[in-house]
Amino acid sequence: MKRIGLLIGVAIAISLGACSSKNNVAGGGLMSDTAKKMIAARKAKRSGVKPKPLSRASIANVDQSIAQISVPRAGVKSLFTMVSQNGSNRTFLNKGGKTFTIRNNKLVATRGLEFDLMAMGSSGSNDRTYRYLTPENHLAQIQFRCEFEGQTSETITIVEKSYTLARVEEVCKSPTHAFKNRYWISQASGKVWKSEQWIGPQMGHAIIEILNN
Repeated sequence: MKRIGLLIGVAIAISLGACSSKNNVAGGGLMSDTAKKMIAARKAKRSGVKPKPLSRASIANVDQSIAQISVPRAGVKSLFTMVSQNGSNRTFLNKGGKTFTIRNNKLVATRGLEFDLMAMGSSGSNDRTYRYLTPENHLAQIQFRCEFEGQTSETITIVEKSYTLARVEEVCKSPTHAFKNRYWISQASGKVWKSEQWIGPQMGHAIIEILNN
C-alpha cells in the first residue's frame, strides 16, 4: 500500500509540475485539423470507405496536449484538445462541444453527455463525493470510500506506441454503489498515460488515453 500511495503521489506531483503557460492555449489549429478529419470520416462512412485510422505520425508535431476519450455507454470516442488550464484543472474539448475536466489525474467533471458528472470532490485521501445528473434531470450525490489495491506491470499500446506501465486499481464503495477505477502509470516519471474512471451510474466509465505531453 505504501508503494501504491507513493506512485499515485508521484503522478500527482508530476501533473502539477507540468503546468505551464505554454499549455494554456485555445487549441484552434488542432481543432480545425480534427474537425476536418471528422468531416472526412463522415463522408467516408456515407460512401462506404473506411476513414484512415489515427497514426502516431499525425500527432507527432502537435504542441497542445491531446487525448483520446471514449465513453462506451454514450457511444462517444473522439479526440479531445486541452483548451484551458486553471491551476491543476485541465479541460479537454472535442469538436462536438463535449468537455472533460481532469484534476491531478482524476476526472472531476464532464459536460455534453446525456448524464454528466457535474463535480467530483475529495476530502482527505480516501473520501470522494460524486455529483451527477439522473434520468429525471435531478442532481444526485453519492459519497464513496476509495482504497487503492493491487499493482501489476502491464504493456499497453496507445496509437501505435507501446508503454510498459504500472497498473493500479482503485476500489470505491458506498452503501448503494461500487466501482473500480484503473490507472496506467509510468514508474519512471509518474505520468498517467491511460485511465478508466467512473462518471456515474448511467454513463459508467470513461477511458482516457493521453496521446502526447
